[in-house]
Amino acid sequence: MGSIVPIMIKAIRLRTITATSDLLVCCDTKVEAILIKSNKPQFKVARALENTIVKLHLSHTNLSRQVSSLTIANLITLVRIMLVPIIVWAALSEQMMMAFALFLLAGASDGIDGTVARYFNQQTELGTILDPLADKLMLVCVFITLAYLGSIPLWLVILIVSRDLLIIFGVLLAFLLSLPVTIRPLWISKTNTAVQIILAAWVLFSLAFGIEWPNAKMSLEWLTGLLTALSAAAYIYQGIKLFATSEKSVQ
Repeated sequence: MGSIVPIMIKAIRLRTITATSDLLVCCDTKVEAILIKSNKPQFKVARALENTIVKLHLSHTNLSRQVSSLTIANLITLVRIMLVPIIVWAALSEQMMMAFALFLLAGASDGIDGTVARYFNQQTELGTILDPLADKLMLVCVFITLAYLGSIPLWLVILIVSRDLLIIFGVLLAFLLSLPVTIRPLWISKTNTAVQIILAAWVLFSLAFGIEWPNAKMSLEWLTGLLTALSAAAYIYQGIKLFATSEKSVQ
């Protein structure tokens, strides 16, 4: 086991140093020669680690360039993210009218940033990451807050959070294994997000104006639960296909 560590460190250092210079191809060839000579597990681990480090470095460089030139659409998305803690504070402080109004504002900004990005041709990789992140952050925080207040069932929040954690874990695993992953939501996921927003808005509206329609609320809860479960199953299926295709290409 002691001999594995130097090999891994050597591979990582070579690739990390050369990834920031013009000598990437030259030095990279030497690293590949070292790793291809053996099919031992330690060499495969070293190969995976060095590839991951290069991808992290290149992703960091690319995102740094985009952060330095934020677009109007990106700024609108960031405003939506900053509204999340204020919405949670308002709900916990029983300022339901404020929480409902800010939630509507955040929901409107979700449509505005996409429209601005398309109209002004400001669609960026940073935007494709920030937009769904802002949606998930807002919905998860609002649902957890509403569950804490006893306004929605706990099982639904657990299902929603578990589904999002499953997706995050799958993306990270694919990234570590150097598998090609495109961040593009499925149609069932888009429908699920829309229904979640409607449910959260309905509950906040009911709390703000003191209106209770339990049958409508229960129907939305079960529809949200069903779509969340179907969305999770769809992403699991996509993940299985991705890993199966990767295994076949390796063989």
